[in-house]
Amino acid sequence: TSLESPAHVRLVLRSETCSIVSYVILSVLTTALCLVGFAVGSVFSSFCVTCDRNVLSLVQTLSDAQNMTDVYDLARFYIDGWGTRNPAMGYAALALQHIELITTL
Repeated sequence: TSLESPAHVRLVLRSETCSIVSYVILSVLTTALCLVGFAVGSVFSSFCVTCDRNVLSLVQTLSDAQNMTDVYDLARFYIDGWGTRNPAMGYAALALQHIELITTL
């Protein structure tokens, strides 16, 4: 029959070979992408071990470059909760003084 002809057998073998090679390539690619994803996740998760210190360090670096010490003090107040005065309260008191000055005029 024509299903057992050498041309048909070669076509089936070639098709199976292409399928197997494609499957292996996709499996290796998927494994490599998962490996990269896990590696990136592991690196970024180390930030969370000491996230308070890391965030404060980042805020300090950014605020020092622009001479914005109140931003660092505000972050430190809300992250640590101690050791510094809330700078927002100073601005609120100043705003209240301005409002009182305006209402007396």
